Amino acid sequence: MNTLLILFSGLVATVSAGTLVFLGLREIVTIWIRHRMRIEWLHAAAESDEESLASMLALQRVWDAPRLAKRPRLFSAGMTGLFLCFIGGACSHAGVAIRYGATAVGLHVGGNLALGFGAFLVVAAFLARFLGRPSISRDA
Repeated sequence: MNTLLILFSGLVATVSAGTLVFLGLREIVTIWIRHRMRIEWLHAAAESDEESLASMLALQRVWDAPRLAKRPRLFSAGMTGLFLCFIGGACSHAGVAIRYGATAVGLHVGGNLALGFGAFLVVAAFLARFLGRPSISRDA
């Protein structure tokens, strides 16, 4: 019974961590691709005439249109990262407070891992927000 409980909890933790990593990487890759497209548009606009620049501005507005619509977000990397940091810090401090035994070591190491992964998600969310800003003003 104890072995099945350990295997089940390990499976749940692995699936949860994999899902968080997948969602985070998907968001970062999407933002990076949009950023690269904007850089390429700017390079093309520097070498082109006014007609091409107008078409690129229209394409930029179309590109940003779905993001501006009110739609629920299924995943917030910043809030998930902050939540993981809070839980990780609490577990790490609980492990230090217990001081000895396998439970204390597990709490401390798991808390530090959750704290590190949460900090990574917060930084990634900040970077995604910074790179996801529109490169062209809305007034144009």
